Amino acid sequence: KGKGSGRGRGGASAGSVASAGGGGGSVGGGQDGGADAGGSSGIRGGSRAGTAVGASGSGRQAKEAAKRRLMEANKRIAACGQKKRLKEAIDLFEELIAEGLRPTVHTYTALMNAYVRNGDHAGARGLFNQMQAAGLGPNTVTFTTLLKSCCAKVDLTEAAELLVTMREKGVEINVRTINTFLRGCLCVGDIDRALDTFHSFVAEGALRADAPAFEAVVRLLAGALRTREAEALLAGLEVRSRGGGSSEELPPNLDPTLNPCPQLLLAESWAMLGNRKRARQSLERAEELLKGGPPTGHAGAGSLESVDLFITHRWQELQRDAESVAHFLDTSAPSGSGPVPGLAKSMGRFVYFRDPGLGDAARLAEVLESELDRAGLRGCRPRAAARAMGAVRASLSGRGRLRVRSLMGVAAAVPVKVEICSGAGDWVVEQAKADADRAAWVALELRHDRCIQISRKAARADLSNLLVVGGDASHIVPRRLPKALATHVYVNFPEPPAWHEASGEVGATHLLTKRFLRSLSRLLVPGGALIIVSDNRSYLTSLMETAGGLPAAFREAASTDEGGGRLRLEPGLPGVGEDSGLSAPFGESYFHRLWAMGSKKQKRFHLRLTRPPREGSNTAE
Repeated sequence: KGKGSGRGRGGASAGSVASAGGGGGSVGGGQDGGADAGGSSGIRGGSRAGTAVGASGSGRQAKEAAKRRLMEANKRIAACGQKKRLKEAIDLFEELIAEGLRPTVHTYTALMNAYVRNGDHAGARGLFNQMQAAGLGPNTVTFTTLLKSCCAKVDLTEAAELLVTMREKGVEINVRTINTFLRGCLCVGDIDRALDTFHSFVAEGALRADAPAFEAVVRLLAGALRTREAEALLAGLEVRSRGGGSSEELPPNLDPTLNPCPQLLLAESWAMLGNRKRARQSLERAEELLKGGPPTGHAGAGSLESVDLFITHRWQELQRDAESVAHFLDTSAPSGSGPVPGLAKSMGRFVYFRDPGLGDAARLAEVLESELDRAGLRGCRPRAAARAMGAVRASLSGRGRLRVRSLMGVAAAVPVKVEICSGAGDWVVEQAKADADRAAWVALELRHDRCIQISRKAARADLSNLLVVGGDASHIVPRRLPKALATHVYVNFPEPPAWHEASGEVGATHLLTKRFLRSLSRLLVPGGALIIVSDNRSYLTSLMETAGGLPAAFREAASTDEGGGRLRLEPGLPGVGEDSGLSAPFGESYFHRLWAMGSKKQKRFHLRLTRPPREGSNTAE
C-alpha cells in the first residue's frame, strides 16, 4: 500500500557499482520482460562491447561455454532484480568481468532493472550511460526500463526526453513503452503530456493502443471532469464481440473494447457533474461488460496463478465501483442542472504538491491552484470554484506550510487524524464518516489518480471533515504539514523493502526510515499515537528495532515499563476505542481485499508508538 509513497536512500547501493539498467525477464535473448529498473552504479570493467569471450582457451567450444555462462548469469541477475537484491546482482555482474566475460545489452539491462527496483535512479542512469560508453546500444527494453525509473521518481521531463531519443536513434517504441510513460503521467496527473503522447503514437496510427493505454488517458480526463473529451476518445474505438476475430486481435484482458473501467469512470464523472442521464448510460455500458466476467486470455509471461488472482480481484473491484455509483445515483437528490454539492466541498479540500521542494509561498499557491484544475475544478460552478481556490491560497503560511485547521474550518479542540499512504481511500473515507461530528481526517497519498479517487468518494459521501493531500510523504510531512497536528497517525499495510533475514540486508528504499519516523513523531501532538499495521511480522519487528533507537521521539523506546509502556507488537488489528483513535471498526480497503484473496500470511499485527507527553521532549533528535 505504501509503495512509492516516500523516498529515502536505502542501504542497497553496493560499493563499486556506478550504473546499471534493466528489464525483468529480458535476459539471455529471452522474453521481452517487464520494464523495471533502478540503482546507482560504478561497476568496474566492462568497457569493451561484444559477445562473451572466454578467459582462457579458444575455439567454438570455449565460446559456447562462455555464452552459456553469460546467459545463466543474466538470468540470475534478472532474478536478483525482481527480488530487489541489488548488491547480489552487482556481485554477479562483477564476477563476469573478473572471469574475462563481456557483459551484453541483456546483462546491463538486467542490472539496470535491479537498480530501478531498488529505487536508485542515479545508478540506473549511470549504468545506462556506461553501457553506451562501452559501445553497446540500448534496446527497447533498456529504454523502457530507464523510462520507468524516471516515472517512479516523478521526472516526466527526463522521461519525455527518452522518448525523443528513442525516435532519433531509431529504437522501436512499442505499446509497453508508451504505457509506461502514460502510467507516469497518471501518477502525477499530467494530462497534457499524456494526451500529446497518446495522439502522437496512437491516434495517428503509429501504435495500436491496448486497454491500459485507453484507461490511463480516460482516467486522467475523467479525473479533471473533462468528460466529453474522454467520451469522444472512447467513441473512436471499434466495437468488437468476445468471440471470433483474427489472430491479430489483442488478448481479451488487453482489448480496450472489453474493459468496463473507462465507462465506469465516465459514469462517475457525469454523476459528479449532475448529468444523471449520461451517468446511467455509461453505467449501463459498464455493467453489460461486467456481466461477461473477467477475461480469460492473458498476454505476457509470469505466474498465471498470480495473473488470474489479480484479474479476478480487479473485476471484483470494478463491480464494487459500479454498485457504489449506482447507489449514489439511486439515493442522492438531483442537483438540478449543475454539479453535486459535495464536489465543491471536495475541491476546497484537495491539495497536491507536485514539486515538494518549491519554497516560494506565492508561487506555491499558484501551483496548487493549477492542481485544482487537474482535479476537476472546472466542473464546479464559478462561485464555488473561486471559493475553493481562495481557500487553498489562504491555507498557506509564509513558509509554505498548510494551515490544516483553517483550510478545514475546524477548531483547535477538534482532533485531527492522519492516514499515510491512503491508496484509493476506502479506509479513510469510512473512518471520516464515523468521525463526521467528532474529528477531522487528512488522507496523504503519493499518486495523483488515487488522490482523485479519494476526493470523489468524499464528494459522493458529502464529507466536510476529510482533507486530501497529495505528494511524497517523506517531503510533505516534515515540510508542508504543521507540527503537533495529529492525535493519531496511521500507516496501514506499508510495502516493506526487500529485507533479507539471512543477511539483515535492506535491499531497497522505503518510506518508514529512521528520519521519517522522527518526522511522524513531530507531526503528533504530545501523547499522540503512531499505529502501523502489517501482515509482515519481520518488517514490523525491524521497524520496532528502528523506533527503539529513537527514545526522544517515542515514549516506548525510552521506557522499561513491563506493564505496557515498552515496545512490543500487538496481535491482530487495532480495535475501536480511545487508544486506537478509531470510531469505526478497522474495515477494509483495496489492498486488504487483495491480501485476503491471495495472501499466505493469515495473521496481522500492529505496532503502537507514542510521542512523549511533554512538549519539546523530542527536540534533541
